[in-house]
Amino acid sequence: MKKFRKHDYPILRDRKEIDIDAINEIPKLTLVQMEELKELKCRWEEKASEYRLEDNSIDLFCINISEIQLMAQQGDAQAQFLLGQSYEYGDDVDENIDLAYKWYVSAAEKNHITAMSCLGDLLYMNTNYEMDIYRALQWYIPAATLGDAYSRYIIGNIFFYGEGVEQDYREALHWYIGIIDSKEDDCYQSSALEKIMEIYYKGLGVKKDVEKALFYHEIYANCGHHSEKKYIADMYYEGIEVPRQAEKYIPLYEEMSEFEDGEAEYRLADIYYHGIGVKADEKKALDWYERAFFDSTNRIKGHIFLEGKSKNIKSEFTSFVEMFEYYNSKANSGEAKAQYRLSGLYYHGYGTSVDTDLGYTWLLTAAENGDIDAQYELAERYHYGEGVEESLDIAFQWYMKAAEQGDEMAQFQIGEFYYHGDGTVVPIDYEKAIFWYRKVSNLEIAEFRIHDIFEERNR
Repeated sequence: MKKFRKHDYPILRDRKEIDIDAINEIPKLTLVQMEELKELKCRWEEKASEYRLEDNSIDLFCINISEIQLMAQQGDAQAQFLLGQSYEYGDDVDENIDLAYKWYVSAAEKNHITAMSCLGDLLYMNTNYEMDIYRALQWYIPAATLGDAYSRYIIGNIFFYGEGVEQDYREALHWYIGIIDSKEDDCYQSSALEKIMEIYYKGLGVKKDVEKALFYHEIYANCGHHSEKKYIADMYYEGIEVPRQAEKYIPLYEEMSEFEDGEAEYRLADIYYHGIGVKADEKKALDWYERAFFDSTNRIKGHIFLEGKSKNIKSEFTSFVEMFEYYNSKANSGEAKAQYRLSGLYYHGYGTSVDTDLGYTWLLTAAENGDIDAQYELAERYHYGEGVEESLDIAFQWYMKAAEQGDEMAQFQIGEFYYHGDGTVVPIDYEKAIFWYRKVSNLEIAEFRIHDIFEERNR
């Protein structure tokens, strides 16, 4: 049986295509009902710390339905909740929403948080029941007050969209921020942050506050949405609705460079070359232009600098030919990073003629000598058949070498191999997949994969 069913991720539960007309047709709660809900909220906020939550310590993987039924009848809150789950989803028993409701209530009355939120769901979005926003909120509010992020998120959405209540962005903001302030690693944070940002960016129900929106935008970016950091940096760099602040945009661009964002690297090169918010520094500028050259598709911009603007820097490259000669010498001396960069010069014909064979030779040499970037690129080439005959087996070997050195994208790819059981390389192995996905849990898709695995296991 499915022993425990976590709430779906918000991307699945949130109503992405909002039917405004349908929402407007839902009868709004009366002023009396709204006042009663406010009083309920206050009571729970005052007493929440006094409530002892039931011990949910049943070994979920070593118990059968008959044992759960017996324990539920004896008054165990967790067993009552699990029995409600079984009846709601038809796990080892015939689906029966009324019995699900009954057992959820029994558990909820013992302060079982998830049972409370499940009751809210039955009354709010289960098609077997007529929607009852008022009764749903009577269960969501205690669950949210006791710390359930999912319930906080749902309440926030109800007020954000005005579903059965008067639209109230301030009230929605209260519940969304509650998820963020809990400082828990919760899957609903990102969705709540998206709503918070929209409220402050647009000034919905509050004074428009771009700086506050950007504050939450940075939190959002740190939840695994790394590409958003460049957007924030650009806002501070361009001075769009906020003062231009070098102390803000430089660290953010530098963070993006860690993900080989060539646009960010090129922007840093310009900042140091022209002295935008910092003292001009041609050597730093050259370094960033060179990194943009190697790490991005935006190489031409780096070329302009390398061939022209760097002429006054005697210790650095003044042309691609000079660059080629430098890395050729270092590569032949055994430097793995130089070997990797030399392979790129051969592949693209910078400072020399295009020679894909030599490009591959130096790429392989660099990978064999332990260069992590070369290992990952080699894996990608074999994975997708780019310039070589496609080979998942060889790709897996090089992904593994890069993964073992800490390359996050390689670690994710190894997880994908074990998750899908790609070809004949490795069989499906969820334990190994979870092991590698957890190393890159900052990637949202890795979190979803782990969630899917647990869902699959419980079916």
